[in-house]
Amino acid sequence: MKRPTLAALRHRVTIEQPIRTDDEGGAATLTWQQVATVWAEITGLDGREILRAETLVGRATHRIVMRYRTGIDASMRIVSAGKYHEIISALDEEGRNQWLVCYCEEFGP
Repeated sequence: MKRPTLAALRHRVTIEQPIRTDDEGGAATLTWQQVATVWAEITGLDGREILRAETLVGRATHRIVMRYRTGIDASMRIVSAGKYHEIISALDEEGRNQWLVCYCEEFGP
């Protein structure tokens, strides 16, 4: 993995985790709780249109690199500049606990 420069870590991103709460009727409510706000490098990887529910929907994939931190997994999302990124995978590609690489898919709010 190419190590990002400090200048490349120019995006302020918020990592959020889902919190599910059940009400008395048995329905679940999903809210998002902030885990951390960090600086990251965001690189667009791919953009395409897919057919979903008979409607064309644009999807974009991104590679988001930040300083290594534990506890980040695919159940979480990253928010940057009002855009939401679903984490597909969070990897320590070098195995040195220095950089965390998240492969994400952008989606609407």
